[in-house]
Amino acid sequence: MLILAIILIIVSILILIYAFYSLKHTHKINKEIDIENQKLQEEYQKINKNIQIAKDEFIKENQNYRDIKQEVNIAQKELIDTRNNLNDIQNNILKTVDNQKELSQRAFKNYCETLEKQYEEQEKEYDMYKDALETSYSNLQLKLMREADEVKEELDKIKATRAAAIQAQTREKEIEENLSFYCLSVSDNELKDISILESIKPKLNNPRILSMLIWKTYWQKPMDRVCADIIGTATKTGIYKITNIKTKECYIGQAVDLSTRFKQHCKCGLGIDTPAGNKLYKAMQEYGIWNFSWEVLEEVPSAQLNLYDAKNFGYNSNKGNST
Repeated sequence: MLILAIILIIVSILILIYAFYSLKHTHKINKEIDIENQKLQEEYQKINKNIQIAKDEFIKENQNYRDIKQEVNIAQKELIDTRNNLNDIQNNILKTVDNQKELSQRAFKNYCETLEKQYEEQEKEYDMYKDALETSYSNLQLKLMREADEVKEELDKIKATRAAAIQAQTREKEIEENLSFYCLSVSDNELKDISILESIKPKLNNPRILSMLIWKTYWQKPMDRVCADIIGTATKTGIYKITNIKTKECYIGQAVDLSTRFKQHCKCGLGIDTPAGNKLYKAMQEYGIWNFSWEVLEEVPSAQLNLYDAKNFGYNSNKGNST
């Protein structure tokens, strides 16, 4: 009996332990179900909100249509009332036919013709009014669609402008962090020699010869390196930018041969065949061509060259220049 009692106690304890773990597991499952139900409820509320917005828009448009339809119904009712009035008049005339048959027939005929014309005019006016309402409704729809397209187009322009601004800021930051890549570079001793040679120019009758010597001796190879790094060895067409790294003023240009154009700018900046009154070359001579960065903004076919506007924000004298 004692053994049986012990066995019963052990079985009872096992049953209690199983019940406890089962209850704990069930509670965990119920909690997970509650979390999923909460998520589903939130999604359901979002969907209901979107449906309500769409429903409100539909009700608004439907109300506009009902207002127009009500105006049309009023016009139809007026036409029906006019027809009823005509019928009443016609009945009254028929009552007097026996007393004044011949005269009344002529008068009635003339009167009917007049009424018929009025009726036709009323119908025409009704048709015109109906067409005008339908046209107005259609025009309003087209106007709203155009306005929506204009808003979308404006948003696209804003996005494109913002992306271009971010890209330009990124490029400027890259240039500032890596000036040796985008600028012409020579040693300090070479700069001193160049300064001495530049000081001799005012004393010469033909300073172009000395400018060509400075170009070939000190600047041609650095410019070849810049062109190779930025443009490559192949002939390329596109839009370029030259920036004064001291003042941040820039020149925007376009060229069918970017490498050749860069070298032409450099030579003019050194006083070789420099056109009079050019702001870019004047700045190059004032600040030194080593303080200008060179970059390609976009490579495009020559038929699709399209310039940035640097007339009011830099050294450009016109909307753009090309070679």
